[in-house]
Amino acid sequence: MVLLKEYRLWSSIVIVCLVSFGYVGIEYVSMALDDPFGDDTNDVDEHGMALLVYEDIYLAVYRTDGSAAAFALR
Repeated sequence: MVLLKEYRLWSSIVIVCLVSFGYVGIEYVSMALDDPFGDDTNDVDEHGMALLVYEDIYLAVYRTDGSAAAFALR
């Protein structure tokens, strides 16, 4: 409150701008996270993740059961 008494006009303008800038930033982040499985560049790569999991499973089967079982998995 002391800040508002000494510099009432300018400090109020600065505080309102900073708070508004923060809320606008939060709004943009919420819009980006609204649909994480869409076609935008910042969305989750489902196919790449599935391929990575498949390769990990393939390597685990190869190390555990051998090349014949891993080849049957493909």
